[in-house]
Amino acid sequence: MEIMQQKRPRGRSRRGLQTPGCARLHTLVAIALGTFALVFGGCSGEIGDSERPPVEELPPDDPIRSTPIFHFEPEDPSVQPGVRRLTLRELERALVDLTGVSPDLSALPEDLESLNLQVDPSRLTIRDGNHLLALMRVAHEVAVAADVDALLPCAGDCTDGELRAYLEHVFVEPIDGPALTEYRSLYDRALTELDGVNARRAVIQSSLVSPRFLYRTELGDGGGTLTPHELAEKLSYFAWGRPPDAELRAKADDGSILEPAVYAAEVDRLLADGRTEERVIELIFDWLGLDHFDLQSKDAAAELPPELEGSMVAEVEAMIRAELFEGEGTLRSLLTTDATQVDELLAGHYGLEGVSGAELQPVSLEGTGRSGLLTTALVLGAHSKESGRSPMQRGKFLVDELMCMGFPPEAGAAAMMLPDGVEDLTFREQFAPLETTLPCSNCHQMLNAGFAFDVFDNVGRRYPLDRVGDEEAHGVFSLAPYASMSFENTLEANQGFAEHGALVRCFVAQTHRYAQGSVPSIEDAELMEELEATFDANDGHVLNLMRDIALSERFAQPAEGS
Repeated sequence: MEIMQQKRPRGRSRRGLQTPGCARLHTLVAIALGTFALVFGGCSGEIGDSERPPVEELPPDDPIRSTPIFHFEPEDPSVQPGVRRLTLRELERALVDLTGVSPDLSALPEDLESLNLQVDPSRLTIRDGNHLLALMRVAHEVAVAADVDALLPCAGDCTDGELRAYLEHVFVEPIDGPALTEYRSLYDRALTELDGVNARRAVIQSSLVSPRFLYRTELGDGGGTLTPHELAEKLSYFAWGRPPDAELRAKADDGSILEPAVYAAEVDRLLADGRTEERVIELIFDWLGLDHFDLQSKDAAAELPPELEGSMVAEVEAMIRAELFEGEGTLRSLLTTDATQVDELLAGHYGLEGVSGAELQPVSLEGTGRSGLLTTALVLGAHSKESGRSPMQRGKFLVDELMCMGFPPEAGAAAMMLPDGVEDLTFREQFAPLETTLPCSNCHQMLNAGFAFDVFDNVGRRYPLDRVGDEEAHGVFSLAPYASMSFENTLEANQGFAEHGALVRCFVAQTHRYAQGSVPSIEDAELMEELEATFDANDGHVLNLMRDIALSERFAQPAEGS
């Protein structure tokens, strides 16, 4: 049995580079977030990191071997960042909101991920001189394309007041005398060589590569809370992934955002805004590792129209909107709904009739063997090999990404080959002994649950019944310390996973990471328990979870040591 994981393209890792003139941001430090490697099985041979240190030999039935590790256990001191660079998606939206120009960021290096999210400040650095030069080119192109008179209006030569108004709008904070003097000097020097319009463009270009624009701070006011402008930015980037709007800025400017009633009203206003939809879709795509799906990497792509990938993405986005913003609003409904929206291409892919045209149309999934997000072609395709059956890849996805769990090194090495003499067994039957034979069962009592979704092929089509029958989707999912879960088909498995306690923990932790930019710490332990309990009791209401996080005392606190 060969076990392979589909490779995801990653940005190249480079050493971080401090940009010039960022004395105010020198508190930025490299924060190393621990990562956990998921070891596949526990039988024979070895797959994975050959440098893994040897572990103490334990009896095959030792509970340590079969107890997975939660990636985000709140047991270490806080590494909450004091300074956070904008992600590429945040930078793009900030530039559009500020200038009205849609930038070309293709020359910038891809943001590096940590456990699927691109929020780790130690990875969100300006990596080297080439990265900085690429940012400068983006700033230049945006400054040239922007409407200068709308962005930096000056009656004649720009006054200090006009420059200050522009800079405070860009930086979302008051600026001090030295900062104003720096841009005043730049503008005056530019006027000696350029006309008035291009001198203003020089100011705009310089501001867009300033650390004050590329980074946002969470250093606080020295009294244990974020400043009004820091709090406004943190809330806006959490809810919208973009800078505060004029109404939120005004409440930061007058300080009223620090009043509990005013702040709570702003939290509710932002979460009710349509811009939150885009942010939640982004969160779920990141959580489930969907952004790197490439239909053309699959062997079956040759027989499929390339436009199908866009249809797959559109279906998932529409399902998230329908269930979380127009329907019940719960993660459980998203994972178990029997309604979706497809166009003609995707309907044909699913074997559904009566759909024509390129527009998404609502259809029922009843009687199709599908339900909810996990049986969409995008999710199924994102977690499968390029060709062939993929139960272990899908089992790994369920454990590692859906549940945020990893196997300890003591679980054992991965099996590379199944035993001989299994020619007369179905593919599913060949794996069955691994669920009950130590040490294999340490991992396969979880990984074999991937068979629940392996009645679908590498691009999300239902396998022909004469190749993969419905009976292959049965199984047991035993993830300590939770109760064991058995299922006879895909729909039962889907329902069980939607209600699983580990999924609740995982989604709460990942949403909290979106807000804080760091894994939950020992200081967050009590809050995490409260968030998990409330989220579970509400059937996983996503916007209520975001509201609870934003209203927590922890959200308004600065980084440790600030």
